[in-house]
This record gives sequence, C-alpha cells and structure tokens, in this order.
Amino acid sequence: MRNYRDEDKEFLVGCIIGMQAHVFGIDSIKKTRPVIDFNAKQYVENLLKRVKENKGQIYIAEYGGKRVGCVAGIIKETAEADLIDEIPCRAGRIIELFVEPDARGKNIGSRLIEKMEMYFHENHCDMAELGVFITNTAARKLYDRLGYIDRNVEMCKKF
Repeated sequence: MRNYRDEDKEFLVGCIIGMQAHVFGIDSIKKTRPVIDFNAKQYVENLLKRVKENKGQIYIAEYGGKRVGCVAGIIKETAEADLIDEIPCRAGRIIELFVEPDARGKNIGSRLIEKMEMYFHENHCDMAELGVFITNTAARKLYDRLGYIDRNVEMCKKF
C-alpha cells in the first residue's frame, strides 16, 4: 500500500469506472448511471478535491508489480446542526474502495481498509464508517469480517 501520486490519476479513473459498472449491475432500481453515461474523469476530479478539502487520503494497492486497487477516505466532524441529537464525533469515512476483479480474494481489500483505518486513527478519529449497497454481499462480508456493523439502513421507493 502506498499513497496516491499524480501519475495514478488514470488508474484511479479506471478503478472508478470499474466500481461504477459493478454498482450499476447490483443497483436494483437502476438509479446509478451506466458507465456509458458516467463522467469518470470529472468524478475523480471531484473525489480528489473532496479528499483534499476534508483532510483525507487515497491509497493505492500494488500486487505482482502492478496497481490493483484503491481506497479513498475523508475525515468528518459532527456538523453543528447534528449536535442537537448526536454526540460530537470525528469520523473517518471510507468513500471509495475498489479492487480489480482478478486481484480479489488476496486480502487486498482488507489491507486497503486497514491502511485507511490506521490513517484515521493517526488523525484522532473516534470511528470509521462507510456505505454499501445491501445487495453487495461480497463487500458486506468483508466489512463484517473487519468489524463493521450495520447502523443505518437507507430505504427508497421508485415511482
């Protein structure tokens, strides 16, 4: 695992395209854009900006001499409006995680998450959080194995 570098941008775009294709495939209501209608380069520009503005980090996984995955995380403080009903918290949030399909099953996803958790811990976060589609069973098993628990469930109804 290593820190993201500017020369990783095209690889990151490829990861985001792979992630978008996967999410589109498991999105039961098809609210997610198909890759053909998705501007991955703009998404990555926004991601890099979001990471920079929120004291975040991006790590790149390498295996067998090639880049095979990435994780991006940010640090969030409890918003003042939320302090009415929430205890103040400094949370690290994993906002993107992707491992190339041919590199899965080699603990790369686990190692990427653990590296990001170390970053969060070093930056005095109280907890780590992430979001995942209910239907993404492989990712949910990974997160369960790493100690993540279900807390909120977002529900929707398509008309």
